[in-house]
Amino acid sequence: MIFICTFDPFGQGLSRYTFHERCDEDLELCLDDGTEKVFYNCKYEGEDIPDGIRNLYEFIGTGRASDELTEKLNFAVSKAHRNEVWRAQYMKEWVIIQDARDEGYEDGLEDGREEGREEGREEGREEGRKEGREEGREEAHFEVISRMLRSGKTAEEIAEFCGYPIEQVKAVEKEMLVSTALQPYPKEVSHLHC
Repeated sequence: MIFICTFDPFGQGLSRYTFHERCDEDLELCLDDGTEKVFYNCKYEGEDIPDGIRNLYEFIGTGRASDELTEKLNFAVSKAHRNEVWRAQYMKEWVIIQDARDEGYEDGLEDGREEGREEGREEGREEGRKEGREEGREEAHFEVISRMLRSGKTAEEIAEFCGYPIEQVKAVEKEMLVSTALQPYPKEVSHLHC
């Protein structure tokens, strides 16, 4: 199993971390089933990695292709971005991941805040989690809706596809219009990538 990380997953400064199946009680005892888990650290800056891998790391971090492999990857990513079915599925999965991430973050924050309080600990934690999850979901829904609106989808299409109430989609659309109207006119227009 391979994990390509845009951060140093174990904070040891290695370019890669490889793990094999071992017995916790006797580290000399291995399964020898050929499985391993490899974590690649794309933030590694040492000189001891091949140029092709360095180019791949740079592509993952910046999106700029610089060799044949990254050109092929860039083409595949561009093709996927143009595929409406894939994009819609990706957006739904992104919302689920964001919800889980937000929930975990809120749980962690709430746990830290609650430490040391003797009364109302359980009640406060549950209420905080509910509020955090709801806020996280609302933010994720706003992000999905606004991205889809920017990509040219109508409020009705978004509501039907994502299952959001049409009122919620129109509220986001209105908020985007108000926000855009309040911003100063840009001196030059730049190309945005979604």
